[in-house]
Amino acid sequence: MRPIKLTLEGFTSFRTRQTLDFSTLDLFSITGSTGAGKSSLLDAITYALYGKVARKSNIGELVSQGASELKVEFQFFVKQTEYKVTRTWRYRPSTPLTKLLLDKGQNGTWERCDLKIEDILSMDFDTFTRVIVLPQGQFDEFLKGNATKRRELLRQLAGFEIFERMRKEASDRVKGFKTERETIERLLAEIKAPTEAEIREKQAQLKALEAEIPELAEAATTAQKLLDDQERLYEQIKRQTELQEDLAKLEEQAPKIASLQQKLNEAQAANTLQADWRLLQEAKTEAVKAENDVKAAVEKLTQAQADLESQRQKYERFQTQQAEIREQLEVRERNLTTAKAYEEQRQQYEQEVTQVSKIFKSKEQKCSEAEKELQSAQKKEKAAREQLVSANEKLAQSSPGGDRLETLNQAIFLLTQWEAINKTTQSTRNKWEKVVKERQKAERELAKATSQHQQAEAKFQTAKATLKEAEAANAIATRHNHSAALRASLQPGDICSVCGGVYPEADQLPPLSESAEVDITPLQESATAAEQVSHQAFTALAKAQTKLETRQHQESEDRQEWENYEAELTQCHSKISAVLDTENWEISALKQEHQTLIDSNTQYHEALAVKDKAENELEKWEQRLQFAQKSYAAVLEEVQATSQEVEQRQRNLEEVQAKLDQLTNGKSYQTLRQTLDREKKDLERQQKTVEEAYHAAQRRAIQADETDKQAKEVADSTRAEREQREAQWIKTLQSVNFSEESFQDAQVTPEQQEKWQTAIADYERQNVQLSTLLQEISRSIGKRTTDEELVEQHRQAKRSADDQVKQASAKQAQLSAEMEVALDRQKQAKKLLEEQSQFAEQEQIYYTLSRNLKSDEFQDYILENLQAELVACATERLKELTDSRYALRIQDGEYWVEDNWNGGEIRRVRTLSGGETFATSLSMALALSEKLSMGVELGSLFLDEGFGTLDTDTLESVTQILRSLGQQDRLIGVITHIRALAEQLPTQVKVHKSPEGSRLVVEAL
Repeated sequence: MRPIKLTLEGFTSFRTRQTLDFSTLDLFSITGSTGAGKSSLLDAITYALYGKVARKSNIGELVSQGASELKVEFQFFVKQTEYKVTRTWRYRPSTPLTKLLLDKGQNGTWERCDLKIEDILSMDFDTFTRVIVLPQGQFDEFLKGNATKRRELLRQLAGFEIFERMRKEASDRVKGFKTERETIERLLAEIKAPTEAEIREKQAQLKALEAEIPELAEAATTAQKLLDDQERLYEQIKRQTELQEDLAKLEEQAPKIASLQQKLNEAQAANTLQADWRLLQEAKTEAVKAENDVKAAVEKLTQAQADLESQRQKYERFQTQQAEIREQLEVRERNLTTAKAYEEQRQQYEQEVTQVSKIFKSKEQKCSEAEKELQSAQKKEKAAREQLVSANEKLAQSSPGGDRLETLNQAIFLLTQWEAINKTTQSTRNKWEKVVKERQKAERELAKATSQHQQAEAKFQTAKATLKEAEAANAIATRHNHSAALRASLQPGDICSVCGGVYPEADQLPPLSESAEVDITPLQESATAAEQVSHQAFTALAKAQTKLETRQHQESEDRQEWENYEAELTQCHSKISAVLDTENWEISALKQEHQTLIDSNTQYHEALAVKDKAENELEKWEQRLQFAQKSYAAVLEEVQATSQEVEQRQRNLEEVQAKLDQLTNGKSYQTLRQTLDREKKDLERQQKTVEEAYHAAQRRAIQADETDKQAKEVADSTRAEREQREAQWIKTLQSVNFSEESFQDAQVTPEQQEKWQTAIADYERQNVQLSTLLQEISRSIGKRTTDEELVEQHRQAKRSADDQVKQASAKQAQLSAEMEVALDRQKQAKKLLEEQSQFAEQEQIYYTLSRNLKSDEFQDYILENLQAELVACATERLKELTDSRYALRIQDGEYWVEDNWNGGEIRRVRTLSGGETFATSLSMALALSEKLSMGVELGSLFLDEGFGTLDTDTLESVTQILRSLGQQDRLIGVITHIRALAEQLPTQVKVHKSPEGSRLVVEAL
C-alpha cells in the first residue's frame, strides 16, 4: 500500500481542511511542536481505512474542539490499482452518523467499490498498525532491556495479547459445553425412553389389529348393503301410495280445466279482431282532434289580425316624432364640433401643466434628499472624528502580550497535559493497590481450593478401591456358581464342554466353597458421587489458579503502567521547566498570568483595529460631505427654474377653460359627446324595435290564416275516414258471430291468457308424469314387501358392525401414536447420548487448551521461536543498512552484534553508538513488520525515531541509514521533533499549531 493523498478536516488539531500530497514524496520527515498533530496524520490514515485508531476508543474524541463533525479522505495504490476511501463522522444527540465511501479508479474515473479494506490490503487493523508504523524507539528499549522487560515488549509488539483472549475464550467454551452436557443429562432423565421389549410388545399388538380390521370392515360393508336394499324398498312402497293419492286429486280438477279451455278459445278469437278495433278507435280520436284544431285556429287568426292593426298605428306615430327629434340632434352636433376644438386645446395645456408639475415635485424631492444627505454627512463626519479620538485614547491604555505570552502559549498545553497525567497517575496507583489486595485474596482462595481437592481426591480413590475389591469378589463368586451349575448338568462319564475331559464320580471332585455375590450398586453410587465431588473440587481449583494468575498478571501490568505514568509525569515536568526556564512554577499562577496576558493582548489588538477603522470612516465621511454640499447647490437651482415654468403653463390652461365653459355651460366635452351619442343610439334602437314589432305582427297574421285553412282540410279528411272504419267494423263482428257486448266480454289480458294456458299445460303434464311414475314404481316393487320393523333390524346390525370397526381403528391409532412417541423418545435419547459424549469431549479439549494457554511455558516457546526468526531476518536487514558490517546474535538471552570489519568481534548491543543502535533497532522493527505482514508487499513505512537528542556523528549515521532505506522503492516517513535530523532529509512536512487549528506546510530542501 502506497499513499497518494490525505485530506482531513475537523480531525483532532486540524480544524480547517488540510491536504498532504504523498505522490511527490519518497523520504520525508514529519515535524512540529508537541500537540501540533504529527501522530494525528497517521491516526487519520488508520481512521479512514478502518474507522478506528489505536490511541482512542471513542471516535468523538477525534473531532476538533468546537466542531461537530470530521471528514477524512485517503487515496492510495495497491497492486497497480488506485483506491479512494472517504469516511465522515457527525455528532447527533441520539446516535452519531458515520458514512463510508470506497471508490476504485477505473479508466480515469471513480467507480463505487464493494470490497472490504481488509481484503484490499490483506491486513486487518491490528496488523496494519504494527507493520506500517514502526515504533523504533520501543525496539531500542527492547534490545537494551532485561529479559523480563524484553519478553513483555515482544508480547506487545507481536500482538500476543491474542493468547490471553484465546484462553478466556477457551474457558468460556468449557463453561458452555459443561452447561450443555448437564442440560442433556436432565433431558435424558425427563424423556424416560422405553425399552426394546416394550416396543416389540406394542408392535405385535399393532400387527394383530392390522389383520383384524379388514375382516371387520368387510362385515360392515355387507351389513350396509343389506340395509340399503331394505330402505330403498321401503321408500318405493311409500312413494307408490303417495303417487296414487296425487293422481286421484288431479282427476278432480278436470271440469275446471275444461271451462278454462273454452274461455281461452273465445279470448284467442277476440285477439284476431284487435287490429281492426285499434284502427277504429284511432280514427275516432283523430276526428275529435281535428275538430278541436279548427276551433283553435279560428281564435288565433282573429287575435293576430287585431294585433296587426295595433302595431300599424304605433309605427305611423313613431315616424312623425322621429323627424322632429333628428332636426334637434343636428343642431347639437354642430355646437359640439366647436367645443371639441377647445377641449383638445385644454387637454394639451392640462397635460403640459401635469408634466411640468411632476418635474417640479421631483426636483423638490431631490432637493430635500440632498439636504438630508448633507445633514447626515455632517453628523457622520463629526461622529467619526469623535470615534477616532476615543480609539486613540483606548489604544494608549492597553499593551500587547509580547514574548511572555508566546512562552506561556507553549507552556499552557504542557501544563494541561501534566494535570491529566498527574490525575491518571493517581488513578493508576489506586488501581494497582486494589489489584494487590485482590491477588492476596486469590492466594488464600487457591490454598483453600487445593486442600479441598486433595481431600475429595483421597475419598474418591478410597471408594474406587473398595468398588474394585467388591467387583473382584463377585467375579470369583460368579466362577464358582458357573462350576456348580456345570457339575449339576454332567453325569459320570460325560465329556466336559469346558476342558474336554471325562467327568468323574462326584467323590473324586474337590469340594466347592459356597460364596454369594455382593450388591455393588451402593458402592458404584458412592464412587460416582466421590468422583463428582473430586471433579467439582478440581474445577474449583482450576478456577482459583486461573484467578490468581490473572490477578498476578494484572498486578504486574498495573504496576508497570503506574511506573510509566510516573516517568511520563517527570518528563512532562522537565519540559515545562525548560520552556519556562525555571524549576519554580505553580499551575494556577501561570494560568492566571496567561489569561491576563491574553486579555491584555486581545484588548490591544481590538483597540488597534478600532483605531484603523475610525480613521477609514473619517476619511470616507469627509469625502461624502464635500460631495453632498455640491449636489445640494445644483439641485436648488433646478427647482427655482422649474417653478417659473409651472406658473406659465397654468395661465394658458385657465384661459382655454374659460372659453370652453362659456360654450358648454360648464359641462365637459366628454359628457356632452356621450349624452348626444347615447340619444342617437336610443332613437335608432326605438326605430328598430317599432319596425320589428310591426313586421312580426304581419308574419303572425299570415301564419294564423294559413293554419286555419290547413285545420279545416284535416277535419274534413278525418271525418270521412271515421265513417268508413265504423262500417267495416260492423261487418267484421258479424262474420265471427260477435256482438259489440260479447266482444268486450271476450277481451282479456295476455297475462291472463298465459295463466290459463299454463294451468291447462300443468294439468296435462302432471297427469302424464304421475301415471308414468306409478307404472315404473309398480314394476320395480313387483311382489316384494317390507316394513319399518324389518328395516330397523338391519340398522342395528349395521351399527354393531361399524362400532367394532371404530373400536379396532381407535385402538390401532392409539397404538400407532404410542409407537411413534416411543420411537421418537428412543431416537431423542440416542441423539442426546451422542451429543452428551461430544460435549464432554469438547469440554475436556477446551479445558486442556485453557490450562496450556494459561501457562507461561507455551508463550515462552512461541516467543523464543519468534525471537529467533526476528534475529535472523533482522541480521539480513542490518547487513543491508551497514554494508554487511554488522550481524545480530542472541546468546544466553542477551543480544550481541558481530563486527565483520573488525575480524568478527562480538560485543554487547549496549556498547553500540547512537547511529549503530538506531540501525540495529530499525532492523528489528523491519523484521517484525515483514513477519507480521505475512508476505504482503509494503509500499510505505512510518518510523518513530525515538531519540531525545542526537550528536553530530549519530545524526550523520541515522541520516545515511534512512537514505539507504528510502532507496528500496518505499515511501518512508520519519516522525521526529529533532530539527537537525529533519533538515537532513529531502522533504519536511511541518505541522504548525495555531488557535485556528494546525496546518500543513511541505518544504523541499
